[in-house]
Amino acid sequence: MARMQFSITDNTTEETVTVVAGQADIIAMERQFGIGAGALAENPHMEHVAFIAWRAATRNDVAGGLAFDPWLERYEVEPLDPEASGNS
Repeated sequence: MARMQFSITDNTTEETVTVVAGQADIIAMERQFGIGAGALAENPHMEHVAFIAWRAATRNDVAGGLAFDPWLERYEVEPLDPEASGNS
């Protein structure tokens, strides 16, 4: 699980962007919540998934400059299946 892809929709403008989370984003989630990525695969929590998406959006300058909690109020996150797009 080195990369994850997300569709992120801004609830205020209905604009949608796609971001790719890499190992730095996943490790940031592990450090923030004290869990390994394996736990995410076995028992996913929406907060953990959203944190990874927020971290990737922040790193790619598409998070609107918002901290995590305010970002959750403004954006909707949908994990994308890399198999569906032919990426692995």
